[in-house]
Amino acid sequence: MYSALAAIAVADIAQIAQNLQELMSNNTMTRSFGSTWATSFIEAIDEYGCWCYFQDDHGRGRGPAANEVDAQCLKLHQGYECIIIDALEEGDAECVPWDEPYQSGSGLGLVASDPDNNNNANALRKSCARANRFNDCARRTCIVENFFIMQMFKVFLSGVEFDPSLKHSLGNWDRIDDCPTKQSPVEAEKECCGTYPHRFPFKLATLYGARNCCGELTYNPDVMECCAGNVVKLSC
Repeated sequence: MYSALAAIAVADIAQIAQNLQELMSNNTMTRSFGSTWATSFIEAIDEYGCWCYFQDDHGRGRGPAANEVDAQCLKLHQGYECIIIDALEEGDAECVPWDEPYQSGSGLGLVASDPDNNNNANALRKSCARANRFNDCARRTCIVENFFIMQMFKVFLSGVEFDPSLKHSLGNWDRIDDCPTKQSPVEAEKECCGTYPHRFPFKLATLYGARNCCGELTYNPDVMECCAGNVVKLSC
């Protein structure tokens, strides 16, 4: 496994870019995670840091993200969690995003002038909707997983060096001790806020008061208001 990690650490960015462009332009693929390149990459970061858990290990993540790679795994986890929450609210108890087959869409490439991948997020929403009509579980999973791959590419393109020491199998990282959590005495129902692929779960009640969603952000409804255009203000 270390050789796979080392290969990522010294991987040629141009080749990764080519692989990703081919992946994103293939509209016959069922699940972007099913590609050879993506599968190899995911296997290399499985059980890595605090949040890089895949398939049925979803839910084991805890604590703050350990680095840039782990932060993208956290975002993937949040996307999966909201896909499940939204599906249950719509009466779909069968939606398991990491097992959901979908068409990956087409024409999804990287835009060099779009460092935050905002244009790619919009393109993903449209392309995944076209390719997965009448199946919200597949559409949402298509958006979340493809955006994860795009973001991972951006991390390495920006020059971030892969740190293999966070790989659990190497014995240098402890899931509990290295991923501390703050235990909250408040038990509260969760909802989701935001638009895929940026949708995230939040608690409706915290130690600091109630929370509601306004567009892409949460706010305290006891203090603020959600105004026209999804703008949070003291008063509308």
